[in-house]
Amino acid sequence: MSITIIKADGTITQPTNEERLRMTMRNGVLEFLQHAVKGPNQPKGWIEVVRLRAVPPKHRDAAQMIVNEEGLLLQLPVNCIGTFLYAAICNWKPETPIAGNIVLLTGEDTLD
Repeated sequence: MSITIIKADGTITQPTNEERLRMTMRNGVLEFLQHAVKGPNQPKGWIEVVRLRAVPPKHRDAAQMIVNEEGLLLQLPVNCIGTFLYAAICNWKPETPIAGNIVLLTGEDTLD
């Protein structure tokens, strides 16, 4: 059960304690996800929840990837790790890669 930020450059981090605290506030989860996926230099915008496993949210085997819905349109760098995860878990041929930063949510941290 975790929240993992995977940047397009391959950097992998976890939310700080301060970020986790802000997520408990009103609109905190949305703002955290937008900031993590979009980055500090991009305006807030559309993000998309991609289900990686066909199980209900909050299930111990649940996995979701939060992506920038406009990543390709904005010509963001390809996220090789995100593309590989999606292709491997969902048995998908990556004709269209995942672009930009992603947030990987697993287990109890998945969204309803």
